[in-house]
Amino acid sequence: MAEPPLLTQEQMLQAARTLGVRPPRLYEQGYRHNNCGGSCVRAGQRQWLHHLRTHPDRFLRAEHEENRLLAELGDVAILKRRRHGVTRPLPLAELRRRAQAA
Repeated sequence: MAEPPLLTQEQMLQAARTLGVRPPRLYEQGYRHNNCGGSCVRAGQRQWLHHLRTHPDRFLRAEHEENRLLAELGDVAILKRRRHGVTRPLPLAELRRRAQAA
């Protein structure tokens, strides 16, 4: 996969299907990666919002774990928000509240 001919993700998934291998469900559910059951700490806001819609139970579990870390470590979060050149933590609970208010 790292040598020519380089294939797109969709081409690789189609090649797997051709061989009779069913790609992981997360791809079918609209995720770009099959990591961490969708609860990847390297994911951005868009994926976490998608995760909230597709797997609210997993989102809430990640939110709970993040809250435990917030209580222990202080002002930290998986996500960040950037406004006017200033970057601040964006806790999953805040992302969820914003999404539900919209």
